[in-house]
Amino acid sequence: MNPLLNLALALTAAATSVAAPPPHAMSVVVRAERILIANEFVPRYLDLPKVLVVRAGETFTPPTDSTWDYIEVAGTLRIDRTRDTVLRFTHLFVLPGGVLDVGTTTDPIPANRHVELIVRDVPINIARDPFQWGNGLLNFNRQTRVGAAKTAWTTLTGDVAAGARELTLAADPQGWRVGDELLLPDTRQTAFPALPRREPSVTIVAIDGRTITLSKPLDFEHLALRDPDNRVVLLPRVANLTRNIVVRSEALGPETGTPGHTANVGEHATWDVRYNTLVGLGRTRAVPLDNTVLATGHIGTNQQGRYSDHQHHAQGFGSSSVGNVNQGSGRAKWGVVVHGTHDALIEDTIAVGFPGAGFVTEDGYEVRNIFRRNFAAYSVGNHTGAASIEEDNAKRFNNPGSAGAGFWFRGLKNVMDRNEAWNNAIGMNVFGLTQVEGHYPSVPGGEPDTTSNRLVDAPLQFTNNVTAANAVMGLEYWGAPKFRNEHHVSAFNGIIQFFHGLSDPTHPHMIDPLFVGSNGMSQCTSTATPYAASMTIDGGRIVGCRYGIGGAAAYVRIKGTELQNVTNILWPEFEAMASSYQEDVKFRAMPGLPPQNIVFGHNRVWSGVLPLPVTPQSTWIQQQGSQHRIKNWQGTGRDYRLFIKQQLASTPAWPSLDESQQQYNCPEDDLTMGQCWAKYGLAYGGAALTDAEAVPLEGLVAGFAAAGLDTPLGPPRAVITFPTSRAAAPIERQPDGTNGVAVYAMLTGESTGVSPVFRVSVDGGAPFDVGGDANRRRFVVRNLSEGSHEIRTWRLDAKLHAIESSLLTFRYAVGASPAKTRAQPR
Repeated sequence: MNPLLNLALALTAAATSVAAPPPHAMSVVVRAERILIANEFVPRYLDLPKVLVVRAGETFTPPTDSTWDYIEVAGTLRIDRTRDTVLRFTHLFVLPGGVLDVGTTTDPIPANRHVELIVRDVPINIARDPFQWGNGLLNFNRQTRVGAAKTAWTTLTGDVAAGARELTLAADPQGWRVGDELLLPDTRQTAFPALPRREPSVTIVAIDGRTITLSKPLDFEHLALRDPDNRVVLLPRVANLTRNIVVRSEALGPETGTPGHTANVGEHATWDVRYNTLVGLGRTRAVPLDNTVLATGHIGTNQQGRYSDHQHHAQGFGSSSVGNVNQGSGRAKWGVVVHGTHDALIEDTIAVGFPGAGFVTEDGYEVRNIFRRNFAAYSVGNHTGAASIEEDNAKRFNNPGSAGAGFWFRGLKNVMDRNEAWNNAIGMNVFGLTQVEGHYPSVPGGEPDTTSNRLVDAPLQFTNNVTAANAVMGLEYWGAPKFRNEHHVSAFNGIIQFFHGLSDPTHPHMIDPLFVGSNGMSQCTSTATPYAASMTIDGGRIVGCRYGIGGAAAYVRIKGTELQNVTNILWPEFEAMASSYQEDVKFRAMPGLPPQNIVFGHNRVWSGVLPLPVTPQSTWIQQQGSQHRIKNWQGTGRDYRLFIKQQLASTPAWPSLDESQQQYNCPEDDLTMGQCWAKYGLAYGGAALTDAEAVPLEGLVAGFAAAGLDTPLGPPRAVITFPTSRAAAPIERQPDGTNGVAVYAMLTGESTGVSPVFRVSVDGGAPFDVGGDANRRRFVVRNLSEGSHEIRTWRLDAKLHAIESSLLTFRYAVGASPAKTRAQPR
């Protein structure tokens, strides 16, 4: 074994002797030569040449300019408010019981004073610190770093032309000063792989009320985002990146040197950090993780958890991060990271230039944190344009959250309100797909007594967030449970404004969304029926895209929404949609283009010659009329049902076959769809449409419409769909060891006042009942003598009395295949 690891191994063995904390509560224990952090540790560097130790009960104010190898605070390290201070260190640890005071809310660092905390560029001593916790600022108890209050970001009042030297703000620039650096995001829709533009450094040279004079002309225009009718959707934004407290790495290059990091660590760590700039911090890179495993002698080359602003298994209760700026160097993976931490406030904070993500909930069991009015920009990462990149990063590459997201929320049970993401690869990703199971406190400040459950741990609030001008996606869902997303604005994102990715079937629910594309570019929404069990859109506007609602869900509900796109609704995969309902939906055409309101289904029709077409699932299992309804079409008060061409009465009916998903089709050969519907109440998609019933609707590009919401249904029936008399019935071994014939049946016709149980008699034998929750049924008969066998079925009313008009007779054969016959209703 590498001799440099001998000491580390001995220290790790000692660390593991500490009593285990509650699940995911991070204990911190101070020993003579090290600080134990659960099953990891960081050395105490008391033997280095320049050491500052602030003992318990002491208060120490450092000189205006000082450099230390190691600072250890058990008392109070207090920064003077009356002078500028530069404090350089390799390691600064606030021990349990200690306090770092760099300004408080009642006694902040004044605006005319500047404090700089610099993590020195010193190589990590791997032999002493194999987990690489050092070379940074670690708070195990309490730190306050409060600078002068400042408006973090605001909007402009209108368009700004290229070459402009002045900006007019929509709000008073509280705390802004001459010399402050500004960030003005690109507002155009950029088609990936092209990336949003970024202005070179621009600062303030004069302030007159809300008018700001800039140090240089702007390189490009910053125009308001507008809808197809030229109405302003979003105004340009401007953020102020300068604060009078700076925590930075001495090594600021993207590749060279050893950057520092900051972390609040352990169950007793609290913090109040306001109006700080954090520059060039973080060592975890956006490449596959490689952690130290001392048991095998392996030293990690990309240690997880060394970020710019990291809350690591801290209680969080009562802690705040407000008005800060995190500036990445292009090296550190993540900016503001909440990991196993709960009940903290992250507000008015900016994250710029982190390849993986700006704001992160790391594992998935972080709860009740409040993310409010934060701003993320210019995280690009390893996105390739492939929709699966986030899933691949997490599942295949051991590199989660590296695609370039403004916000990457793996922990969802939090408040997300009025956050904005501009000019990233992905604006905001609600990524519940690969959450790590953990424990969180059921009450703020409590013990971690509750097990996380990614299937139900939904956001506590998700309101008024903005994702704009991101290169690939605006808003993404992966494995998120159902929750109300209210008033989300997603505009001018390169490929898709809202994307629902591969996941457990989930239920996107949008309240008054505003999804906007630029000049018919991009999709406004993209979902897939196998992965979205339902989708609900209440109100809002979906405009300006090539496709307004592209793809669908198994169950779609749209109410009171305005759509104005090249194609407003694109639902080509009829077979995968169980139902859709539109009410008070307003369709409009894009300026200068013909209306394409709904593309419904397809024009493919079975020729009548086997084999049958392959479909995603059976469209014969719901026989209660068309399940696709439109109420109050275009405000006319008229209602309609939608059909596809295969449902026309003149098309051939699909016969039942002994194949997957085909046993519930029409029980006879050579019937039309209209004949099978009239005789059995069976048709493709649950209803047949005659040519006389078809109604033209403006902009219905594919499909047909019929007046009314409800399809007239025939009498109640129990239809034996398979086996049929066209071929010998398959005899199969049953679970009880006996042989039998599996019989498939479909309940059709009127169901009001009718029992879900139906009655069967085989070859005149004693009747028996067949129950179930769905309209399709399967039961086994054991009449297996060679020849023809008779099955009689009838429905029952609510009191289980036979409905005589429902009696039907069917036949199946055992042995040699008989000639074709027809089932005869009686």
